[in-house]
Amino acid sequence: MQLSTLCYIEQDGKYLMLHRTKKANDQSHDKWLGIGGKFETEESPDDCLLREVKEETGLTLMDYNFRGIVTFISDEWETEYMHLFTATGFQGELIECDEGKLEWIDKTEVLALNIWEGDKIFLKRLNGSKDFFSLKLEYRGDMLIKSIMQDSNDAKNEKNNLLGYERMYRELKQSQVKVIADMADLKAKGKTNSVTYKQLMVKKLNNQSVISMIEIYVSY
Repeated sequence: MQLSTLCYIEQDGKYLMLHRTKKANDQSHDKWLGIGGKFETEESPDDCLLREVKEETGLTLMDYNFRGIVTFISDEWETEYMHLFTATGFQGELIECDEGKLEWIDKTEVLALNIWEGDKIFLKRLNGSKDFFSLKLEYRGDMLIKSIMQDSNDAKNEKNNLLGYERMYRELKQSQVKVIADMADLKAKGKTNSVTYKQLMVKKLNNQSVISMIEIYVSY
């Protein structure tokens, strides 16, 4: 398990981005990211944030906000829990970074850069909401295969959605029992070629299709 920080420093509608091109064996080689890195022994998220920003940029943060936790799951890399920050106040002058090129990029252009697909999700969130959030991202190689965004409002909505699906599931299962019983009755009477039997067959298939979809959604 790895612990890390990532910060998007803002100025005049731009983010300070790092194009990672210099570090050997860098899993984010040639990607554009914010500023950050791994925790050192006994560091807090704030300690790590301030140290990494100073080391990579030469800047000293004066005003910053803890915006969320991003969990990275990968089939190639160790699970990482990234502490995500934004900052609007700083002192100092930019230095040359030994991990790549630092550049101020307009916020409207950041999503067009070569960035991780999961980064696009939390960058949109940073620009659209001030609420603290938790985001889980699952990768297979470089491909994002799953993402789950969670905050207090999302949790409430998710609970309501699940209750609705559970109610629909129960009703469909009850309907399916009756449909199967009616079909068995018609079959016993030799009426499998009747219009009613065929209608019940279609209803059974439709019910089962929706039931299967709900089962997949809830288990997901």
